[in-house]
Amino acid sequence: MNSLETAPFDEKKIAVLSRPCHKSMKTMAKLHEFGFILLPHPPYSPDLTPQRLFPVLDLKRTLAGKKFSANEEVIAKTETYFEAKDKSYYNNDIKKLEIRCNCWRCMARLRADNWPSHLLEAEEQKTTRPPKTKMSR
Repeated sequence: MNSLETAPFDEKKIAVLSRPCHKSMKTMAKLHEFGFILLPHPPYSPDLTPQRLFPVLDLKRTLAGKKFSANEEVIAKTETYFEAKDKSYYNNDIKKLEIRCNCWRCMARLRADNWPSHLLEAEEQKTTRPPKTKMSR
């Protein structure tokens, strides 16, 4: 063990962990002691990286095989591409992200049996929305 691992909690200033901290009993005990609530969250979500979002993939297809002599040309072509799209172009990806976020909220509520009541009420207010209407395509 190194000195960082054996030092009392109050003496630790910086810790670089090679394993997920949420699986450490010491970390979980301190989080509980300080009143923190650990929400479920994927440590790595490759489907949420900017390169995987539809507008970026479509832009990559549009620019594929083209040669540019300066950065300004790439910037101008990219700006022209996005300016030509109307707002409805982005709706599909935004809806997918909204659904994903709502799923995380639902999972958090399922694990919320030991949450303080004021946090539960705040979370409920965030997710209370008017009924959705069917969107036309």
